[in-house]
Amino acid sequence: MSSADRAATSVDVVIVNWNTGPYLRRAVDSVLRSETSTVRVERVVVVDNCSTDASLEGVEDASPAVEVLRNSHNVGFAAGCNQGAARGTAEFVLFLNPDAAVAPDAIERSAGFMTSSAGADVAVCGGTVVDHAGRADCSCARLPTLSVVFGRMTRLSRLLPRWFPPSYLGDDELVADRAVPEVIGAYFFARRAAFDRLGGFDERFFLYYEEVDFCCRAQLCGWRVYFIRDVRAEHAGRVSTDQAKGARLFHSLYSRGIYARTHWPRWQYATLVVTTYLVELPARLVSAALAGRVAAAGDVVLAYRLLLSAHVGARLLPRLLTREAPT
Repeated sequence: MSSADRAATSVDVVIVNWNTGPYLRRAVDSVLRSETSTVRVERVVVVDNCSTDASLEGVEDASPAVEVLRNSHNVGFAAGCNQGAARGTAEFVLFLNPDAAVAPDAIERSAGFMTSSAGADVAVCGGTVVDHAGRADCSCARLPTLSVVFGRMTRLSRLLPRWFPPSYLGDDELVADRAVPEVIGAYFFARRAAFDRLGGFDERFFLYYEEVDFCCRAQLCGWRVYFIRDVRAEHAGRVSTDQAKGARLFHSLYSRGIYARTHWPRWQYATLVVTTYLVELPARLVSAALAGRVAAAGDVVLAYRLLLSAHVGARLLPRLLTREAPT
């Protein structure tokens, strides 16, 4: 190893995969093509959650730096990320979605900021996320509050944004580098010291909200979360979850409930549960019916059946006023 290699900032990359086909190899290749004059990608860990497609073909052959962990069953996204992170010791860990690809200078720019004096107290940073056509996509969000969530489920965030702020930060709010409440998990560049101190991702979140919870806990511990405009990543989005839309909606709703039960006052969590069934469910069904989407309505029904079963099974409904989060 040269003196330049020893001086470079070390980065591990973790990609959790489930049936993403050729997108996974594209994600890995984008990391391997990254500029490395000031960073050293020590390893790329692909954690496969029991895929049944051919997405792993050729991935291990891409580079000696690539390691594949094969789970015998789907352990969830948060647990998979923790598995991958545990395989390395680099100063930083980039959690990259399998359907995302990084710009050649993204990792260097992220590491450069995080090792600067301006980034010394930053636990995680993200960048500008774009779609396949290069159009800006969702990059940063507000932490979920009752008003934010209610505004989204009723669409009051469009009519009364002052009272019901939209979930995602708009383009006009991301015109420059800045501290933000949350960066989305498609490109999640974390400081290992902060990641370890916080115990990694909370594995109660099987899918969704694990990065939201992490950003919340980081800020409660005095760390900042930061957006870097010139860091870019392309994200296809929902490649895995489009294969199981009903299950996707269930996990989104259930994880939202875990987050609320952990971080919100008891009465707000109780309000969320009630409005989830009495307001959001009818709104989703009406929306699907008006659009003539029979399959979408079926997905909604499946998701809420699973949600009700999970709530009853975890004895959440009789204990809405308790603070402890479900296991």
